[in-house]
Amino acid sequence: MIESKPTSIARIIAAALVIAVGFYSLPAHAATFKTGRGISMDQWVTWPDESQWNDPDVLNNFPEWQKFVDDDAIKSLRENGMETVRIPVDTAIFLFDDDQQRRQTLLQSLHNAIGRIMDADLKVIVDLHTISYSADRKVIGIDQILNDDLAFIKYKTFVADMARSLSQYDASALALEIINEPQYDCGRADEMKIWQAQATQLHSAARKANENITLIVPGACYASAKGLTQLDPAAFADENIIWTFHSYEPFIITHQSANWIGKPVSAFQNLPYPPSQLAPSVIRDLPKNNDRYIDDTLGGLTRSNAGWYIRNELEDWGDADNLADMLEAPFKRVAKWAARHNITPDEIYLGEFGFIAQEYGKDFKIPEAWRIAYLKDMIAIADKYQFGWSIWSFGGAFGMAQTFGGETMPGELLKKLDLPSGN
Repeated sequence: MIESKPTSIARIIAAALVIAVGFYSLPAHAATFKTGRGISMDQWVTWPDESQWNDPDVLNNFPEWQKFVDDDAIKSLRENGMETVRIPVDTAIFLFDDDQQRRQTLLQSLHNAIGRIMDADLKVIVDLHTISYSADRKVIGIDQILNDDLAFIKYKTFVADMARSLSQYDASALALEIINEPQYDCGRADEMKIWQAQATQLHSAARKANENITLIVPGACYASAKGLTQLDPAAFADENIIWTFHSYEPFIITHQSANWIGKPVSAFQNLPYPPSQLAPSVIRDLPKNNDRYIDDTLGGLTRSNAGWYIRNELEDWGDADNLADMLEAPFKRVAKWAARHNITPDEIYLGEFGFIAQEYGKDFKIPEAWRIAYLKDMIAIADKYQFGWSIWSFGGAFGMAQTFGGETMPGELLKKLDLPSGN
């Protein structure tokens, strides 16, 4: 039976206090893993649903990018300056039921992927990439994990199992990210307490299963900088942690036309980076110039509301000085928090940033120059603060090397970032 919310919260917080007290008696760990420069692979490529999760082709090529990425493509990541590859692992396929044979097949396939990356002289982050699933899907996603006691317990057990299975690797070559983008509200103190407690429990489960592995821990609010800085690192009592945050600002530009984001961002396209390329008169006319697209996609959102939103956003971001300050703001916030808690810069990780290339099913393609300019600006800020970073992503809508279905992305974008070669 699922406990009521107040009882559940009390139980989680009480358990976290026990964990924290116990951990203060343990010797401190040194952070053995260094993130450096990185890129995330794709969670899925063709997104098979749960009716296909027993198919040998799915199980034996997990994560699915293995079918579409050859060893030369992996080696080229190193040649183009990458040091680390983040592997997003969809946890839902592991939590779907208690089929141990499926789980072992998936793990073996994951180990194969890890080996392929390490053979290219790249480090690995195994990212337990929890996401939301629609209510009609009978799978355990991030919403169930955070809000359903039984689902959380099942997930915590899985985190421990995964940490244990990774104990065979050199701790300087592989790290484990314990969850992706917890969706609590940063403006609610009660939800911040819940995530603090849940995070310490997940950390404890992984640490007990693997005493050497570096664990990567996000804050709430979709792993935002604000969410991270509301965590209390002392409660984890473990120095072998890397603290991660994601930043996609300016969101209206980096996610323009993305269907999964929802309105109004999904209704806009042709917004450049930097937005200072747009004269004020052009910004005023953007809603009118997007009339047909807005009419087709906005539904109940009026054009006047859409016009207000787009003008307000772009006028804020359009000033070059404002843009620089707003891009840097999450980094400043995290750096101050880290200094307060004696966390070194190499223990902070910009785990995701990126710029959409083309939404699936839509014709508009983002000009390459906009994407390169944005990525270079973000990398420069991360390097200024000496934070490791990871671009989202290898393929898909945000692809740097591939588009959809494993098709090669023209232009060799990674090479154009002008990063130091790994060779």
